[in-house]
Amino acid sequence: FDALENKDEFLAKQGFERFEDILVHIIGWWEEGTKIVKAVLADPSFIYEEPDTDKFNAELIARYKTIRSTELRNIFEGKRIELVNFVREIPESAFENKTIENWLAMDVVEHFDEHAIG
Repeated sequence: FDALENKDEFLAKQGFERFEDILVHIIGWWEEGTKIVKAVLADPSFIYEEPDTDKFNAELIARYKTIRSTELRNIFEGKRIELVNFVREIPESAFENKTIENWLAMDVVEHFDEHAIG
């Protein structure tokens, strides 16, 4: 992002005011996805009640609004590492569960594609 010439165009296309808001959005959904995967591991019949996405995203942005960019980037990196470690540590059999498989695909692959730069 820092190397982009037209940052405002990218942000407008993404629907966010600040790059940090994109990071916060991703952090929040990673946390939500991890929570869901843990719930499914504990109870395979767990049913997720999806929040209002716009409200969820707005609450995330509001919660992190006063945190400086450098600190948010550090939080993002810490959460990224936590997610990588979490995925490495869950049992191989977890990937046979469609709910878990779908959430990991959404949180990692599809979310990256949604917010890709370039």
